[in-house]
Amino acid sequence: MRGAGIPPVTLRGQVATGLAWTACERWLTRLAGLATLVVLARLLDVSDFGLIALASASTGVLQVLAEGGFGAYLIHARRADQRITSSVHWWALGIAAALAAMLVASAPLLAQAFNKPQLSLIVMAMSPLLVLNAASIVPVALLQRDLQFKVLAIRQVAGVLAGGTVGVSTALAGWGVWALVAQLLVGTTTSSAILWIRSAWRPSPVFDWRTANEATRYGSRIVAINLATALRDQGEAYLIGGFAGTTALGAWTIAKRLLLLVVDLCGTVISTVALPAFAQLRHDRPRLVRAYTTAVGSSALLMLPTIAFLSVTSSALVPLLFGGQWSGSGDLAAILMLAGVFSVLGTLDRSVYLAIGRPGVELGLVTMIVALHIVTIAVFVDSGLVVLAWATLIRAALLWPVRAVVLRRVAAVPVNAYAVVLPPVVAAAAQAAVMYYVGRAVPVGWAALSLQALAGGLVYVAAMTAISRDFRVLARRAPGVARRHWSARP
Repeated sequence: MRGAGIPPVTLRGQVATGLAWTACERWLTRLAGLATLVVLARLLDVSDFGLIALASASTGVLQVLAEGGFGAYLIHARRADQRITSSVHWWALGIAAALAAMLVASAPLLAQAFNKPQLSLIVMAMSPLLVLNAASIVPVALLQRDLQFKVLAIRQVAGVLAGGTVGVSTALAGWGVWALVAQLLVGTTTSSAILWIRSAWRPSPVFDWRTANEATRYGSRIVAINLATALRDQGEAYLIGGFAGTTALGAWTIAKRLLLLVVDLCGTVISTVALPAFAQLRHDRPRLVRAYTTAVGSSALLMLPTIAFLSVTSSALVPLLFGGQWSGSGDLAAILMLAGVFSVLGTLDRSVYLAIGRPGVELGLVTMIVALHIVTIAVFVDSGLVVLAWATLIRAALLWPVRAVVLRRVAAVPVNAYAVVLPPVVAAAAQAAVMYYVGRAVPVGWAALSLQALAGGLVYVAAMTAISRDFRVLARRAPGVARRHWSARP
């Protein structure tokens, strides 16, 4: 029973709290990960990152199969009692163990195919990741279902810090590529351990085949969606690694990781909370549309200035951070950053389709996009990575209108809902122009980057204030909201 004077927790309040914890977790983990990456990039060879990219592409496909869409099933289910959750847990663990054994058995063949003998042991060493991640599916889903993101944030931050510490220590000790393997294993183990320590749920020794079959049927389309994405990453790694070599793959991987960093910090924060929130609004389509529009606007407001900054500065920033051997990654990142906007919008679209029970729509779209992406890489990989990056950006831009039209027909989200991104687009364009001319006037270095960031940030805020009424309202209300939030803390 609630105490007197304590207001009930609303969905909006739960979403706001979830966003706060998710944002905190993403920023801490990604910034800590970036700091670790900067150190490792200076200690290890470019080809070491290429080897890990090949191994991760192989484990990533099996990881999708091991996850089975079971987490989404538990989030979407009307009830999640002990019989259901325990059955899903044991089913997921059994699948993961079988896939891990399969991965170990196939590792020598993969190493032989790429003529990289070291790849066999790397893949074998990474196979326990399948079981560790499967063991976390149910407790993570239950916490997400209840919009309880605090524990999830704590375990992710701890995992990144532990993995980064071990990775840097072993790299300094001369472990080479095995420092990256150690980072992954220690980080995932730490994250899983903290999750189980902090979670109140424990599995029971029960198993129900009907529940396992139902979860598998529901998750099959989600698996297909995620599998298509994993195959895209696998095909990308195999084609670039096979035709251009592991050094080129390492350069491409670092550029893509910078893009994923921006997407995670500015977009995935919102999409992570969006799925359970959209699921609670799935029977109220007008509120769902409004929630989607708000999520799109928030993502654009956060991400576009970051994209503008990195698109202008990556060519200078990446060599300064990672070392001169990574200058190629900087040129690639400057191009690939522009595709980040379309990635975030696609992630939010996926949350809508899953929330309203239409994963088949997302499967069709993802299958088409993945097929075109693989064709793009196959056609342009011999022309150089810069040409390939431009081709990837153009492909993403041309396909976005297709997603918008499909979303309107399936979920009744009008195309004009995307009008909320126009003010941030205009402001980010002005920011990029100012930063470009500042960069030309000042010698390359940290001082120039700092001046560009300051000038660009001021221009972006000024432009948004001038052209967006919603931004002005948000700016006026933000201090009061923050004071009320902190005063309400126990």
